[in-house]
Amino acid sequence: MEVEGPWGGLGGVSFNDGLATGIKGLKIKSNTRVFFSLSVEYDKCGKSFRSPHHGNPSSDRAKDLQELEVSLICIL
Repeated sequence: MEVEGPWGGLGGVSFNDGLATGIKGLKIKSNTRVFFSLSVEYDKCGKSFRSPHHGNPSSDRAKDLQELEVSLICIL
């Protein structure tokens, strides 16, 4: 089964960061209601690499998820 879209925001698009063997972390810029951007730290056979920011990482309203003292429960 493959599911596509919607991809948030005005003109949002899908992205593909390539193959990886795991996910080590997420950097999410958000306010208390909306995610503005997402960057993923991947593992590829023991080496880390970070994706480019997907979305709007420069929003002046955004903070890192850790600064908001909230928890990410699920990504669909």
